[in-house]
Formats: sequence, C-alpha cells, structure tokens
Amino acid sequence: MSDPASDVSGMICAGAWVAAGAVPVAVACGLWVRVKSGSVCPRWRQPRFVWPGPLILALFVLSMFLPQFLMLLADAGGLFAALYPNGFPQLPAGSSEDDARTLAANLKAMWARLAFLPVLVAAAVVMSRTDPRAALDPRSGVREFPRYFALGTLAFLTFGVAAFALNVLVDYAFRQWGVTPDEHILSKMGRDGDGTGGVLFVLSACVAAPVIEEFLFRGLLVPWAGGRRHRPWLLMGWSVLVIVMVTRQPVMPLVFVAVLAAGQFLVRWPGKRTGRAIWSSSALFAAVHSAVWPSPIALFVLALGLGYVTARTRSWIPAAVAHGLFNLVSTLFVFSRG
Repeated sequence: MSDPASDVSGMICAGAWVAAGAVPVAVACGLWVRVKSGSVCPRWRQPRFVWPGPLILALFVLSMFLPQFLMLLADAGGLFAALYPNGFPQLPAGSSEDDARTLAANLKAMWARLAFLPVLVAAAVVMSRTDPRAALDPRSGVREFPRYFALGTLAFLTFGVAAFALNVLVDYAFRQWGVTPDEHILSKMGRDGDGTGGVLFVLSACVAAPVIEEFLFRGLLVPWAGGRRHRPWLLMGWSVLVIVMVTRQPVMPLVFVAVLAAGQFLVRWPGKRTGRAIWSSSALFAAVHSAVWPSPIALFVLALGLGYVTARTRSWIPAAVAHGLFNLVSTLFVFSRG
C-alpha cells in the first residue's frame, strides 16, 4: 500500500508540471482571442438544445457495450496475444490473480476506448448537423481552439485543483475512520509494475476518456436533462443502476447518491433546470467511477465545475480540455511511482 504523504507530494509535483506547461499556452491563447474578438468567455445564454430521450439512452448503451464488444472481438481474433506475446505487463511477485485479471481487463479496455473514439466523434458530427443549436460539433474545437484551451485551463486550475484537494481530505477522513480507500489497479502498476504501456495509458486517459466522457455527460446530458423537469430524476435513477452494475460493495456509493438526490431539491443556480441538470449528470458521472471508492466524491465536484463550464460556453470542448489536464496529472503521478 502506498504512503499517503508520499502520494500527496507526488500529486502536487505532477500538478505543478502540468500547470507549468499549460498555463503559458493558455495565457497566449487568451491574449490571441482578446486581440481577435475582444472577449475570451462568451455571454451567458441558457442552454436550449434538446435531444430525445431514446437517442440519449441509445448513445449511453452504445458507449457502455460497444467498447466491450470491440474488446471481446479483438481478444477472440488474437489481437491482444499478438500485441503482448509475453503476456500483459507484469505486477510484482505476491500480487493476486484478481489484480492480474483486473490489469488485463483495464489494458484491453484502453484499446477498446481508443477504437470507440472515432465512432463517437462521427456521431457528434452527424448530430451537430441535424440541429445547429447544439454545440456538439467537434470541428468547432479546431476553429475555437485558443478560446477553448484558455477556458479549459482556467477550469482545470479552479475545479480540477479543488477536486484534488477534496480527494486528499476525503481520503484522510476515511483513513481516520478505519476505512482504507480503494487503490486503482493502474496506480499499483505504476508504483510496482514493469512500467510498460505508457503511450497507450496517455492516449486513453488524457485523450480518449476526456473526449468520450465530456461529449456524453456534458455535451449531451446537461442540455438534455435541462429540457424537462423529470429528467434530472431519471439520471439519479440511472446512477443507482450504474452503481449496482460496476461496484462490488455498493453501500457507500448508494448512500452518497441518496444524499445527492436529496440535495437536488435545493439546487437553484444557475437557473433551476440547468442547475439540476448539471447536478444530476454529475451524480451519474460519479456513479460511473464508483468502483474506486471514495474518489467519486471529489469527481462529483469536478463534474459540477465541468457542467457549469459547458452550460456557460455552450460547448463540451473546454470541459474536455480541463478533463484531459486533470487526467494528465494523475497519469504523471502514476508514472512517477514506477
């Protein structure tokens, strides 16, 4: 098990490296946008774009099961045996068979996520053409890259840093209560493993995962859930189902979601419907990551910030930039353990 004090110092160091690289670029982008258009952040406009519920559900089902199908297809075709002729990256002696199976599943899922990425990007392009009100078109990220990078970096420095700080406090509190926080298998691999798979890890964690998750959770769910009063409660129901599906010990995550459901009655800002859409989509985002407890508590706060950024800018791409920088900190931390 890793030392908590060493983990905190490692995270701070990784965060400093990411900020040192991102902030100068973001400042330059912001100055460029100011010269060209005079304003980096657009005026607030209530999100209006609405997608039918069956389409949203279909995309989520697709995002959950198509990568798994691609993974099984590649495995049956011998792709992973060809990529890893000597077996998957090894964990140290004494690691359990369950750790080895989990590591293999995570590595296969990374490949599947990369294969799924162009499918989802194509869906974003098609959907943006059917409704020009929806800021879903990834091509706008090319045209507006300086603006989006500046706003995404600002979101990372505020909501991302807040999430990391909260995660430290939550981990400390749970340790004081005698509950050892779960350790992600990739952290174990980075600390004790053979250090292979670095490029795959970076592409999956810092490119594919932010793009896929931000398109689904912020690009689709935030505006969709804000379109009808009952939709945020549907997302809360989905959160319960997801926790049961992905978590072996669901009691504490379910209690957490119950608290969030009660708190949703109090949400009024920024606008009742938009606020509850951001709140409920953030709860679902936390539920998807509930297999590693108690990290969903901090991830819920991060998701709140990313949801606000999406509603404020009417684009999911700044949130994807912030998410990618956030994951880059964790990636550098994992590599530092090797």
